[in-house]
Amino acid sequence: MIKLRTILLCLLLALTGAGVEAALFGGGEGKAFDAASNSFRLEMWERAEREFAEFGKEYPKSERLSDAVLLQAQAQFAQRKYREMLELLEPRQAQAGSLADQYLYWIGEAQFKATNYSAAAVTFGKLAREFPTFSKRLEAAVNEAAALAKLGHWTNVVELLRNPGGPFRLAASAAAAGDEMVARGFLLQAEVQFTLQMLPDAEVTLKKITAGLSGELEWRRRFLLGRTLVERG
Repeated sequence: MIKLRTILLCLLLALTGAGVEAALFGGGEGKAFDAASNSFRLEMWERAEREFAEFGKEYPKSERLSDAVLLQAQAQFAQRKYREMLELLEPRQAQAGSLADQYLYWIGEAQFKATNYSAAAVTFGKLAREFPTFSKRLEAAVNEAAALAKLGHWTNVVELLRNPGGPFRLAASAAAAGDEMVARGFLLQAEVQFTLQMLPDAEVTLKKITAGLSGELEWRRRFLLGRTLVERG
């Protein structure tokens, strides 16, 4: 009988989430956050989103509120809820504190996925320029250029990626040899240069990319290099 009650209790917790667990076992705020985090780690995105939202309502003055909001947004991203992400993150940027760069990054990701490329370019550009120590600065710089490319702003893309004092080149110079994000940036630059018929420049850019990349990138590099050489005669 005791074993049956234990099983039923576990099922109840699994179905109802962090709030009931915290109420039954105590621990309040910490227990609720940990339970929501566990749902996130298990990639139970809908449940994690709900539990972090409940945490925010229950503990609006928590020191971990910014973390909870960010994780809730990431759970929404995994469910392709881009509009909801923006509605969650944008009004809370002023309270993000040390997570301001992370908030900007995920806002940019949501804008890009929602095909709001103009906004995404601005967001990623701000991130790449105003947060030089951000761990994903290189990615932000490439994403800014990618958003501009989606808008057909070819000249801006080339200027952005080849500027020696710009975020992309500065971050690329500090990256490890063969870094995939560096390769993506140079490949994008070369593709745009090819589109603009800047063929000698495209060839030079392609030669900056380390050979032996992952399948798709290596194929794109070789294909574009071949097309460039053929066009040049």
